Amino acid sequence: MGPVRVVYATGSSDQVSYHGSTRGATIVEFYSKPIVPQSRKRAEERAKYTEEVQNVTIVMPGAKVPAQVTTYMCSAFTLPDVPDAHIIKIDPVIDITSQATNPDFVHHMLVHVCEATPFWQKYQTPAECDSPLGNSESGCTSLLFAWAVGMGPLTLPLEAGFRMGKTASYGVVHLILEFHYNNVELRDDIVDRSGIRVHYTTNLRQFDASVMTLGDTVVTLPDIPPRNPYVEYETNCPTECTSKWSHSITVFADFQHMHQVSAINPYFFNTKEGETIQSTFVKESSVLREYYSINMSEKVVHLTRKNNSVMITSFINV
Repeated sequence: MGPVRVVYATGSSDQVSYHGSTRGATIVEFYSKPIVPQSRKRAEERAKYTEEVQNVTIVMPGAKVPAQVTTYMCSAFTLPDVPDAHIIKIDPVIDITSQATNPDFVHHMLVHVCEATPFWQKYQTPAECDSPLGNSESGCTSLLFAWAVGMGPLTLPLEAGFRMGKTASYGVVHLILEFHYNNVELRDDIVDRSGIRVHYTTNLRQFDASVMTLGDTVVTLPDIPPRNPYVEYETNCPTECTSKWSHSITVFADFQHMHQVSAINPYFFNTKEGETIQSTFVKESSVLREYYSINMSEKVVHLTRKNNSVMITSFINV
């Protein structure tokens, strides 16, 4: 059956009554017959794969969140000084104090790969910011990690890692953590210490990984028209772009991010002839993904080839 969204509530007795705050929602993977889940298979493979792994925890150094509904804050960091390494796993570290205030208080987090530019220097101390995305002067070239409510860690395939250090010209050294805080209660007493834990190894793996950002990343599409039950937006990474790739790529995870009015956010890999070869819109069971929740993000695995276009389509319910 694949991933199924589950809503649950618990109580202290057998009597049916209001559950109060003892409730939640999650994604559970169900199987129609006894099989070994892919996640367990990969865990067994990983147990056989030995490598020396180190980690570093990077968190906001006590960022006081303003008493306003929406705040974007940035903070600059430098990874440990290693000559050459691969980042193989990234854990979100969400401050339990902030989360207890409101599960959606830390709305989402972006980890930007940057150079040591004046923009990066500016955020040695956490401060409100405009996103480095789309800012040509920021010196930030890509994303390393993205997290939103409902997501867990990113574990890279055994064959790949994000290059870290100064040996490779594209090695990750400098980061900016960007947080979106959702302070609907206008609290003025929240000091957040959320961030990430980076696991890395100097035993280099076979392939280098990277992140490609697609869609309306800097919000340039037209406003959503009011009182319209169905709106469709489409963006495209054409074959003129992907034909410049030197080889095919394997997409081992995707992160989709929309807000509350979104219904479906699929993307498609198309051949030059227009044939759809893979899509997040159709699962292995051929069930359409007709539901999207910002609180339950999930990852999907794909292979896309050189000369294929990638199309992002968002369906909006208003």
